[in-house]
Amino acid sequence: MSQTLSMTGYGRGESEHGDLRVAVEIRAVNHRFVDVQVKLPRAWMPLEREIVRCAKDAVARGRLEIFVHRDASGAAAQQVRIDEDLVASIIEQAGRLPGKGYDTSLSLADLLRLPGVLQISEPDVDSDRESEAVLLALTRALESLNTMRGSEGARLAEVLRARVDQVGALTEQIAELAQEQPALFQARLLKRLAELLEDQDVDPARLVQEAALLAARAVIAEEITRLRGHVAHGHELFDTDGPVGRKLEFLVQEMGREANTIGSKSDDARLAALVVELKSEIEKIREQVANVE
Repeated sequence: MSQTLSMTGYGRGESEHGDLRVAVEIRAVNHRFVDVQVKLPRAWMPLEREIVRCAKDAVARGRLEIFVHRDASGAAAQQVRIDEDLVASIIEQAGRLPGKGYDTSLSLADLLRLPGVLQISEPDVDSDRESEAVLLALTRALESLNTMRGSEGARLAEVLRARVDQVGALTEQIAELAQEQPALFQARLLKRLAELLEDQDVDPARLVQEAALLAARAVIAEEITRLRGHVAHGHELFDTDGPVGRKLEFLVQEMGREANTIGSKSDDARLAALVVELKSEIEKIREQVANVE
């Protein structure tokens, strides 16, 4: 069964390997293309390319913000060291200043803030072991994300199906009114001809031109046929596997084009009112489609 995916969602995955714990969080939002941004500890910077590749394999469209957290103890943890020789030298030098009128009282906090006193060393990273833990957490986070995107997408598809059905219903109402257009056209043509014939110097070519212009404006059968096709295609896309967001965006654009053409060709107030309602439904579809992968 096909599945419509939303572009928005959140996923989290974790993994453990000995004294190493990894957590990956992913936030997805709308974007025209796929865009992956990764924030991870410096020790894991070489993994960024692989993380981006995995994310792009799992998501076809949207902006992903991936946060990788490293929590370790023992040999895998960062090592903190105080340079005691430097501290002793600072205290010794500070002791020479009182006779010169300087305040040399230094607290422990003052000392720790001095450059070089507190040294944090990066741990020795077992790249094979740690990369395996990171990618496992990433895989779980992507699975969690896609589960949420699928749930959101199912609700979105239900709303969109209803909107497309409404476009279909309005198209049929317009088609019904379109059957009355020839009679209305005939009445308008006869009236226009009567106005022109009041002039004794009527050019027959002008009569033909006026008749052709009114006829072209009155015929909307082709637009109705294309709208029906767009509605059918919309339902087909909802039953299609894979990303359909861009196809739906194009389809909505074409629906809007046909609605505008029908509106420009009709002088019937009832038909004009239906066209306004039709455009409103199409715009609602456009807003929702922006969330579909």
